[in-house]
Amino acid sequence: MYLCTKEVANKLQVSKMTISRMVKNGRLKPINTQKRFFLFNANEIDCLTSNLKTDVK
Repeated sequence: MYLCTKEVANKLQVSKMTISRMVKNGRLKPINTQKRFFLFNANEIDCLTSNLKTDVK
């Protein structure tokens, strides 16, 4: 399953601009390489969100 930029932003509770910056900085890796539209692997985003939750506690 894939997630678009808006869905990832909602999951991570950040803006779409932040997601774009994370891609540019290499912190997130989209599946496609189109500059205007990113798709992300849902499993990778779920792992990222679970890691962020454990880091906060």
